[in-house]
Amino acid sequence: MEIRPVHHRSTRRSRNTLWIEIRNNCDLDIELERAGQRGPAQITLPALNTAVVKIDVTPDQEPESLQYRATNFLIGPDRALPVNLKITLPPLSASAPAPANKVGEGHAPKN
Repeated sequence: MEIRPVHHRSTRRSRNTLWIEIRNNCDLDIELERAGQRGPAQITLPALNTAVVKIDVTPDQEPESLQYRATNFLIGPDRALPVNLKITLPPLSASAPAPANKVGEGHAPKN
C-alpha cells in the first residue's frame, strides 16, 4: 500500500477537507475498517488500483496518521492486521508534492 501526499485541500469556514490517494499494490482487494477517531468508517481499496479518500477535519486537528484494521488480512484468530496510514500535509502554499509514503516501512504492528 502506498499513501500519496494530500491530493487536494480546501478550506470552508471552520472545516478543512483533505483528499488523499491510496494505492493498493496488492493482488487482492483490501477492506479497511477505522480503528481510530478520524477518517472514513470503511475504505475499500481495489486490487492494483488507486482510491481517492476524502477526510474532513478542523484546521487545528489535521491528522498525521489514520488508524485502520485490514479486516480481510488476519494475523490471528479474529484479529485483523493493524494499518497506520501516514499522511503528508504540505503547507497551503506548497507547490511541489512531497514523496509518497509506503505503508509498513519502519512501522511494525504493536501487540
